[in-house]
This record gives sequence, structure tokens and C-alpha cells, in this order.
Amino acid sequence: MNDSYKSYYRTVKKNNKKTINCFLIVFVVIILTIFFCFIIFPLFGLISWSTYNEKEANSKMLYLVAINSGDDQEEAEELAKNYRARGGAGVVWNKDEYYWIILGIYFSYDDSNSVVINLYDENIEAEVIEFKIKKPDTKTLKEEDEDLFDRTFKFLLEILDELYSLIVKLEQSSITDISANLSLNNMALSAEYYYNLLIEKNNLKTLNNIVANVVSLLRYVANEEVLIDSFLPYESEIRRILVRIVIIINELL
Repeated sequence: MNDSYKSYYRTVKKNNKKTINCFLIVFVVIILTIFFCFIIFPLFGLISWSTYNEKEANSKMLYLVAINSGDDQEEAEELAKNYRARGGAGVVWNKDEYYWIILGIYFSYDDSNSVVINLYDENIEAEVIEFKIKKPDTKTLKEEDEDLFDRTFKFLLEILDELYSLIVKLEQSSITDISANLSLNNMALSAEYYYNLLIEKNNLKTLNNIVANVVSLLRYVANEEVLIDSFLPYESEIRRILVRIVIIINELL
């Protein structure tokens, strides 16, 4: 009887040990599952989201409303003058061996498509052209030059945002021409600051040329003579400058 009891005790103890080990394994699996679900996976998601945001911050999608005028440059220039007189940007852009007349740039497809529909009602056939400005690869640059390039590129995108915002506000009469002119002068001063930073950077000459053109265009549109003497609404002049800056960035960068 005593031997039987000892045998039984050993069996129970052994089974209890197995049970405890099973519970420990299950417990560890649960802990690891919780760890991966609530810590590792969200961390990977955060990294992915951060990478996505970084890519978005280094690019801008634009929507150009443009008219294909064919392959005759002189004819395109004449048509552009007519559209400028009507308030459009009227900038000629050579793309794929054709001359396009850009009437305006918009930050959403819906806004640009709405303009195309309105033009169609006036028997004007225009198209929406998707246009992406993207920061080039700068990994070959020195760290300090890469940092300056990144900051300047970000500034150029901010200039596009500010110009577009001015156009919208002027169209809605939420600001005056004088207020817009003051903002343009401030933009020009900021652009000159970046120009001076870039002027001695031999390996950033292309970027410096872009900023130099931006300074020149902003100084032009911020000139009091343009503000006072132009027969066009001030937003039309700013719209033309916005388009020209976008084309310059695209061609030189």
C-alpha cells in the first residue's frame, strides 16, 4: 500500500509538472503575442508612416490646367498673350515637342478639373496635367551640403504653398492687394537669405540658380509698379509667377 501510494504520488507530481510547464508555455506565448501586437508591429507601422511622411514632405503633386497649342512656338506665344489678358497665367511650356499654354496651377485635381469644365462651357478645350515636384537624391553630397539642400528645397515648396494661398485669398477678397504685396516682399527676402547661403557652394550651383530665379520673379511681382500699373488683377500676376517658378524648378532640378 505504501509503495502504491508513492507510485501514485510520483505520477501525480509528474502530471502536475507537465501541466505547469504547459501553462508556462501558454503564458509565454500570450506575452510574446501581446508584445508583438502592441509594441513591435505598431513600431514598424510608425517607421513606415514616418518614411511615408518624409517622402511626402520631399515632394508636391500639382495639377496644371493647360491648352495644347501644337508645335508652332510663335502661335503659342500669341495665344498665351490672349489668355494672360483674360486673367490666366498664359505661360508657354514646351513639353513632348508640343507647346502648352498653362492657364493655372492647382493643388487638387477637383479644383483643376472644375476649371477645365468651365473652360469647356466657353468652347475652350483644356486638360489637367498631373505634375509632381520631387526632391532629387542628395546622398552623394556632404552632410552639411545635404542639410542645406533639404532646407532650401523645403523652402521652395513653402513658397509654392504661400503663392497659391495668396491667389486664393485675393480671389476670395479676404486680403487686400497691399497685404499680398507685403507678403511677397517677405518671401523675396527669405529667398535672398537662401541665395546668400548657396552662393559659395560650388556643388549646389543648380539649386542656387533656381533660388536666384525665384528671387528675381518675387521681386518683380512685389514691385509697386506691377501692383499699381497692371491692368490685370493682382492674383493674375501672382498666378503667372507661380507657374514660372514651377517650370524653373522642373527644368533645372
